[in-house]
Amino acid sequence: MLLRVGRVVAGVVALVLGASAAFPVNALGPRLGAGGCPVSSAGGWERGDRPGELVPADGAVSVTMCELPLPWSRGQAAVPVRRLTDGVGAMVSELNGLPTRDALEAELRRRESAKGRVLGDDLHLGEICTPVGRGTSLSFVVHYGNVRRPAVVLVDRNCGTARYAGRTRFGDPSEDFLRRYRAQLEARPAPVPLDGRGHGDRPWRNGAVRRT
Repeated sequence: MLLRVGRVVAGVVALVLGASAAFPVNALGPRLGAGGCPVSSAGGWERGDRPGELVPADGAVSVTMCELPLPWSRGQAAVPVRRLTDGVGAMVSELNGLPTRDALEAELRRRESAKGRVLGDDLHLGEICTPVGRGTSLSFVVHYGNVRRPAVVLVDRNCGTARYAGRTRFGDPSEDFLRRYRAQLEARPAPVPLDGRGHGDRPWRNGAVRRT
């Protein structure tokens, strides 16, 4: 937890200095398309600080990283959907390890106090945002098969927040996701190239190649 908080603090300090409930049954969130990603940036989650884990941990079968092109981002190429199916539990733990407002604020005060600085009473975490124009809206969708509805975590990269069903946490899990996703791709065998007739080359045990 300290490592997670420390990584988030690095992206929040500049902003600050410059300016156990159950999951709701009706947690629908944005509408999802055939690929399992939001098809509209509308219908997001309300801001809130409900206690407990960010997303349900039990029964998760995959996590999808989604980047939805925004209406004003002309020329923004479609971003391919990335679905993580290996190490899903560990990725869900990363999401649930994102710090709460209180945890992040306490760490910020501790660090700044060590430097001889005293922060104000209200740090406005999640409210002081960088005015960076981005071409896509980022989200992470945790799928549970037929057990329950997907959990759609909306990430605001300008404000450094991750929200789901009335819970607000701080940080961007993109780096952790992409590291796991690359490892998943590397662990899978490369496809056998096909010739024009749909046949591939398969090696014999002695290293020779036979046509299939």
